Amino acid sequence: MKVLLVEDETLVRRFIKTLIHWEANGFTVVGEASNGEEAWELLQHHAVDIVLTDIRMPALNGFELIERIRGCRLPCEVIVLSSYDDFDYVRNALKLHVSDYVHKATVSGEELLDSLNRAKRDWLNRHEQMLYDRSLAQQMISRKATVAAGLLTQLLEQGADRDYLELLGEQLSIWKEPFQAALLSGDESVIAAEQAEGDIVMFPYEEYWIIAGKHGVKEFAEKRSPGCPAVYSEEAIRLAQWPDLYRKLKWELAEHLRKQDHLSALHVSIREAVEFIEAHYMDEITLELISDRVHISSAYFSRLFQKETGYTFTDYVTSIRINRAKAYLLQTKLPVYDIAERVGYRNSKYFLKLFKETVGYTPTEFRELTTK
Repeated sequence: MKVLLVEDETLVRRFIKTLIHWEANGFTVVGEASNGEEAWELLQHHAVDIVLTDIRMPALNGFELIERIRGCRLPCEVIVLSSYDDFDYVRNALKLHVSDYVHKATVSGEELLDSLNRAKRDWLNRHEQMLYDRSLAQQMISRKATVAAGLLTQLLEQGADRDYLELLGEQLSIWKEPFQAALLSGDESVIAAEQAEGDIVMFPYEEYWIIAGKHGVKEFAEKRSPGCPAVYSEEAIRLAQWPDLYRKLKWELAEHLRKQDHLSALHVSIREAVEFIEAHYMDEITLELISDRVHISSAYFSRLFQKETGYTFTDYVTSIRINRAKAYLLQTKLPVYDIAERVGYRNSKYFLKLFKETVGYTPTEFRELTTK
């Protein structure tokens, strides 16, 4: 079984690795992390069966890491490795459904191996239950949801006549147009299912999960997979628009994941600044305002921002606003002056000039070219 070791003290990690013969007992340490953020990054890109983690760590502590794992339903077990042995810590660990709680100051090789074997049994039991639940869910899923998932899949693959598919869609109450849609990056334990209230279908396609329904899609996604990356259509669409929307959502999700990776590597002050800009790009934002917010001088902030992001502060804010304007142009029929104001430009003439300089086309030309 693949084990991820998460501990901020290098000597402790080395000590833990010397306690047992890992491979001889069926375990392999496939990665090490010095804090929860590093561990989370590794979990996004590598298959891990058991996480052996400390509690008190910089950046992201052990409990916060476990909450993320549980929130995104990652299919791994957790053993808490800590110097704390008081009841409150043990109770918090149990609430998060960990397999065991090991006191690292006194742990022996035999005790560690017992904990790993207990986690292995938990993993096997969980996956056996997961397979049973999946089988049961597939039996219980309504024919309507199955047909709806097939309908949307065929529309993307264009394996059937578009007119026929739209006619078929009209016969399904779940697809009385228009409908909402979302794209989610989640783990394999999420089961395609139809929600009783709201008629929402969720099913895998390519490396994503598609969620669609008459209404409540965003709320369903956030409830089903809290913390997992997801993007949503801002407006309800018709079946004929679905393939184009899927491509846009796919691009947006890829951008979202790229930004997450980028943010995790930034200096903490610049990360805070970028997150603020992403959330408030439509407001009046100045270099002085942001530098004051992250408590460093404007001159130093300007140099550090360009070093970390590769952009000047002004160019970065402009790129965020222009990209958001592109999304509005592609996904809505809002007039250009309205879009300009929504992305932070009160002077629509200045926005037109800046958009043409940045993109090479006017907003109207861009909209016409991309919707042909």
